[in-house]
Parts: sequence; structure tokens; C-alpha cells
Amino acid sequence: MCNVRVLALASLLGVIALAPHPVVRAAIPSVSADNLKFAIEADLAQLERVLPNPRVLERPDARNKLAPAVTPELRTLDDDVVVLQAFDAEAGKAHLWDRTIALALLTVLGDKNAPTELAQMVRSRSPDESHYGLQGQLIARWMLVIDNADEQAKIVDDLGKLDAAHPESEILTSATSGFISTAATPELKARLREMALAMNNPEVARFKARLAAQAELLTDAGTIENRPLVLTGNTIDGADFSTAAWRGKVILVDFWAVWCAPCVGELPRVQKLYGEFHGKGLEVLGVSNDYDNVALKKFIAEKKLAWPELFDPVAAAKQQWNPVTRRLGIEGLPAMFLIDRRGICRTVSARSELEILIPKLLAEPSPAESNSPEH
Repeated sequence: MCNVRVLALASLLGVIALAPHPVVRAAIPSVSADNLKFAIEADLAQLERVLPNPRVLERPDARNKLAPAVTPELRTLDDDVVVLQAFDAEAGKAHLWDRTIALALLTVLGDKNAPTELAQMVRSRSPDESHYGLQGQLIARWMLVIDNADEQAKIVDDLGKLDAAHPESEILTSATSGFISTAATPELKARLREMALAMNNPEVARFKARLAAQAELLTDAGTIENRPLVLTGNTIDGADFSTAAWRGKVILVDFWAVWCAPCVGELPRVQKLYGEFHGKGLEVLGVSNDYDNVALKKFIAEKKLAWPELFDPVAAAKQQWNPVTRRLGIEGLPAMFLIDRRGICRTVSARSELEILIPKLLAEPSPAESNSPEH
């Protein structure tokens, strides 16, 4: 059977990536283990159609909009896994993650029964099922407080106690490492990284390998600061683009995605700054890490985003972040860089001080002014 579940740990324990072939659930003739597994594949395929990226549910407006279409699909998936577990316990184990993510997302959407079902999983005599239940509870809590550092810290406290009690759990190690990319502060990221590395199971080695792979990209985005930086790529319409064309301008580079709630939350702020300072020399470049070009274009039109957006369809088809983002070693979104009038990257952590830094950089002389006799 093809693998229809891909866990992308860099994006809140993943995006459900599904089989490319169509699966028609109505064609399932009778109950058997094979037919139930086929039904679950069909459920996952349909869920992918209505919810390409579960992280979009971090946004309250998206939850309200998508709940009518998504809730029935998640409920069907959960029901089919439960039936498979009753019919063939061993086969059901292979789909515990599917049930976990379904119940976590149902909880986020306000389903009244999902929290009780996760609690039942936690009480299971099977350590794996119990730990999956704990993981589901943590995911739901995390998604509901995605940009709240204080609430995230409480979740990390609870997770730390679980990790200390169950260092052998690969499932809890995955949960711990999976939260790193969306932790709201560097301190939380570091704490989660230390917790995951302190565990004692095979998943720790896999996590170390992922950290090493990230390090190879560019070691640390901080090494870019105070050096020339030119970003190139294709816009959402396929045109070539380079920030070199904006020499003499101050450039805010926003690494973001539609599915990223904190990213979307920053857009009104960026739009306000763009409106205030564009005429004085500010340019904004969006680097989209979305997977759906059509949905991205629709979002840009609805929000009236006036600046260019880089988008990579090849990476998107593989459910990967934009290669511009990955080359810079960026682990979490949103990330914001500021490039000065001379083309020097002045900071890779501009998000907290945009209102201070942008006017300051705009007040600096342009290259032409710097080379004039008066300077």
C-alpha cells in the first residue's frame, strides 16, 4: 500500500500529503481489513482536497470558514479508523496517527466529542495509543495559541513533564521537535530542541540528522547580517525577479505563508508601513511558502497586497517551502529581513522593530548620495 501520510515536522507536525491517484470511497463494497484501509485512503484523499494544509486552521477566520466542509471529512476518517481497529487491531495501529490528527483538528474546530475521544486514547493500555492521544491534545492546544508565547510556555511545561516520564517515546519526541518551528520565541525553540535531544529513543537520531541537514543549508541565518544580499526567484506569475533592481531602496523581505496564522496576522502591519513609507523609498518583497498557487493568488487579491511575491511551483508540488527560504536556513515563519539602500542585509530579525528600523534606514543616504562630493 502506498504511503499516504507524510509528516513534515518543520511545519507543526506536518501537512497531510496524500496519494496522487484518485480514490473513490463509494466503490468500497464490504467490510474487510483491506477495504477499510482503502476507505481510510479515500478519506485522506478527500481531506486533502478540502484541507490541503491543516495549519491554516490556526487562523480563527479560516476555522469558521472551513469547518462545514472539513468537519464531516475528519469525522468520517476517525470513524473508519475506529472500525478498522475493532476489526483488525494490528492494522489499526498503522493508522493511529491518522486518527490523532483527525481528533486534534476536530478539537480545534470546536467538535464537542473529539476532546473526550482523545482522552480515551490517553487512557489506553497501549503505550503508543496513549502517547498518540497525548500528542493530539498537545497539537490542538498549540494550534489554538499559535502566536501566544505565554500559553505556549505552559504547553512546553506540560510536554517537558511527559518527556521526562517517557524518554523512550518516539511519539513524544516527534511532538517535541515538531513544535520548534512554530514556537513564538527563540527561548521556546531552544528549550524544545534541548528537550527533544534529551530523549532516549531512535527518533532522537532522526531529529539530529534533520538538525544537521538544516545546518548545511547556511549554518545560521544570522551570518547574513551586515553583508550584501541579493534575492532572486520567480514571482507568482512566473516572471524573473531580483532585489538588485531595487538598489537604492530599503527592502523589507517577508517570509510567510497563507496557512501561517502569525504571518497573516502581520499583514495589516506590513500594509500600513508600505502605505506610509513606499513613497519614501520602501519596497516589500513577499517570499511565499505556500503550496497552492491558486489559493495564494486569491488571497493576495482579497487582501490587496501591492508588492511582488516569490513563489516556487516545483517546491510547492513537493509540499516544500520556497527554496529561497530554505537556502537561508529559516526554520520558522514569519521571518522578516531588512536590506538597506546599499544592498546590505541589516537584520534577519526585523519583525519586532519594523516601525523603528524602517524610518531609520530610510534616513540613511542612498549609494548615489554617499558617493557625492558632499559625502
